[in-house]
Amino acid sequence: MMRNLKLDRVEIFGVAVPLLGEFRSATSSGSAQRSVVLRIHDNDGGWGVGNCDPSPGYSTETVEHALAALQGRLAPAVLGLDPTN
Repeated sequence: MMRNLKLDRVEIFGVAVPLLGEFRSATSSGSAQRSVVLRIHDNDGGWGVGNCDPSPGYSTETVEHALAALQGRLAPAVLGLDPTN
């Protein structure tokens, strides 16, 4: 029996994960990793999680850019789609 699964909700969070000590690289330092976490839900109670960790110095992408893209374009585009695809 095939179920007609569809994505019906996307939750998007900006988070700052504390690090043990301070991270240092050639271009930056910090005591937290700022990341984006998302959780998708289907119409049958299933869910999944994912994340992205834009890092200053390695990319021009920021947490704010990722949040804006996910909330404004990507999340709305996947609603109603098959989560197994």
